[in-house]
Amino acid sequence: MKHRCIRFSLPFMLLVLAQALVGCASVQLRPAPLANVHKAAIVAFGFSVDLSTESDKNSSSAVGDIVNASKAIAEASDPTAREQVPRNAYDALSKKVGEDLHWSMLTAQEVAANPEVQQIVTSIKVFGDSPAITGVMHPYQADRLSPAQRKDLLAKLGVDALMVADVKIRCGGTSGFALGGLGKVTKYPQASVTLAVYGAQDDEPIWRDRMAAGDKAATGIANTMGVQVDETRNAALAEATGLALDKLIARYREQAAAPAAK
Repeated sequence: MKHRCIRFSLPFMLLVLAQALVGCASVQLRPAPLANVHKAAIVAFGFSVDLSTESDKNSSSAVGDIVNASKAIAEASDPTAREQVPRNAYDALSKKVGEDLHWSMLTAQEVAANPEVQQIVTSIKVFGDSPAITGVMHPYQADRLSPAQRKDLLAKLGVDALMVADVKIRCGGTSGFALGGLGKVTKYPQASVTLAVYGAQDDEPIWRDRMAAGDKAATGIANTMGVQVDETRNAALAEATGLALDKLIARYREQAAAPAAK
């Protein structure tokens, strides 16, 4: 029987350690205001992918570097292609929360079409990072809003809660071997979700999860001679995102079922 060697990256191990140390202490729920939520909107959404590992230098090659750079330039010049994966993640979060919590959710298109949202997007500048989805706020922009602005936005969107989410995807583990640009390494993505939900009652979040980290995806992304093979990329990233969303809801339910602190 052929055995596959799977190595875990340092970022993955740190993520697991942080989860073990923090646990549900990083989840905060306020049941009373949450009970008043029936309709919500994800008004700010961050999304990033960094699958680099400490062993990448062993699998890189001059040809691979040129190919990867060309692909990055092509993707950057095509907003539709660049935003496909973030939009899929946004939609997955909206669907997951809507179905599991029985909330009615606005679509990304509805959020982006709102004049109040657009005024915020254009008036609060973000340096060094572009919005994941055109017309939807970057989490940095949402963090700059005053409580009064959030309550006004709630009214303008016609919802009971505003959601600010940030999805980060890192390499959770690898298999295979490469040296000097020869060989094949498969990377398995792992996602984490940070979430803050604001209601109309006061200034503090009614639901906050500082890091819901899912299991690493079973679907891998191959790198042959330093060149990423894109056949499974979107499926792997979607799987990793879905596992993190499963963890997000599981942590929510666990915290909701926990006895209230005396």
